[in-house]
Amino acid sequence: MTAKRKSIHRSTRPVLWASSEDRILSELRESRAHFIDKYLSGSLNLSQIPAPSCLEDVGFMPAPRPYGDSGTNKLVKELQALPHWNAQKVFKDVIKLLRKSFAVSGVSISLMETNKQVVKFESSFGLDHVPRTVSIDGHAILSKDYFVLLDTTKDWRTRNNPFVTGPPRIRFYCGVPLICNDIAVGVLAIFDPFPKSSFDTRLTRELQKHSSELIQFLLSPYDVSMTAIDTADELKELQRRFGRATSRGSEMSVYEKDGSGSSYAQNQKLRFQRLDSASKDEEMNRILWRKLANAASLRTAATVLTKTLLISHKLDMVVVLELRITELYSISSTYFPYSGKVDADSYRYRDMLARKPGTKDVMTRLMGSYGGSQTATFDSTMIERASYSQVGMFYKNLRGHTTYNSGIIMPFHKQKTRLSKCPSNQNEEPISVQSRSGAYLIALFSQDPSYDFSAGVIDAAYNGAMLLRRIYIDT
Repeated sequence: MTAKRKSIHRSTRPVLWASSEDRILSELRESRAHFIDKYLSGSLNLSQIPAPSCLEDVGFMPAPRPYGDSGTNKLVKELQALPHWNAQKVFKDVIKLLRKSFAVSGVSISLMETNKQVVKFESSFGLDHVPRTVSIDGHAILSKDYFVLLDTTKDWRTRNNPFVTGPPRIRFYCGVPLICNDIAVGVLAIFDPFPKSSFDTRLTRELQKHSSELIQFLLSPYDVSMTAIDTADELKELQRRFGRATSRGSEMSVYEKDGSGSSYAQNQKLRFQRLDSASKDEEMNRILWRKLANAASLRTAATVLTKTLLISHKLDMVVVLELRITELYSISSTYFPYSGKVDADSYRYRDMLARKPGTKDVMTRLMGSYGGSQTATFDSTMIERASYSQVGMFYKNLRGHTTYNSGIIMPFHKQKTRLSKCPSNQNEEPISVQSRSGAYLIALFSQDPSYDFSAGVIDAAYNGAMLLRRIYIDT
């Protein structure tokens, strides 16, 4: 009797990603969200940033507002409450000195709140606060070291700014951040209605010196005697600018010279209303910020973000990943005498490190996901390549035969590469040095090989990842 052969059914796992032969990986172009993130980083001097292709040049760029910067906001509020601001002569002497030294008509000393520039002292500016988005100081506070515009009418960000097209008609501008406890809290600026053909940036050091002295003064013990001012001189200055005061209302004085108390105080809200109105994207960012902050942990927030993106853009899987890379190198101990960790970017003998073949270890860790399998294995080669790119990679399966046939992978936080001596062979020569690096990435995938990963989809994903980073990774 012939025994019956049992049929064996093997479960076949679906193929998630196309092989290297069947896929293309191409660099993504810089999106608006990527540009704004770079602009907000504080690591660039923004004086001569060219207009990016991802933004339409309309002659005005609203100064970006950072989200959830509670530490900075708290410090600014504390500085605003200091009694030192009553020492008017101290600040007015600085303004007088700067006007003379730089041969300009305008000087301002301001603190920067999340939504507005608070002008503490000024000459030829005429307002005590303006929306941050309209403020030129709003750009200067984000710029590394200084922010100089020789002619505001020729810069794509300020050509149609209301302070350029209207009073005080700023043409030349130079501002330096006020730095307190390593945080930019405001701006010391000089400006003039006449452009300059050149400006020696070494002169910005003088402005930086004065900005440092102003902060030192604000942090010093307060002396009540410093508040004494010459009232007669104050009244003379008011009459010189506006004429004799003829009546006083509940909100402003009225002067004979122009009947308003200020050449443009009454109209400032109308001037700025159109330019300061929050965009739809900005409002959505505020809502998403609250959702992510309320999640209370990186993993929970990453899941909230991936679910939001998947549902909003009809995707099949969205993930947030952490990538860690370790690799061994060899080098003479003469060139690596350090016992602790060393920043690879600043290591002077980096070119002398010899890579040890077969020692690279690439690990991906799922931080949050929505859609697809929670146990999906990711193509580490594809993820690693995306982590090295500036903006991210576009993935497409040429055959369209796998679970995910198109997608984008974008790094949103890169950890510095650190070098350290391996403890197991410190007495060997040459010694072994371990390199550690990593990144956080967000990836969006679709089963449809023709899915349109538009600028709107890329912006939404990177904006969300940027908020996630600021709440849970940068802190």
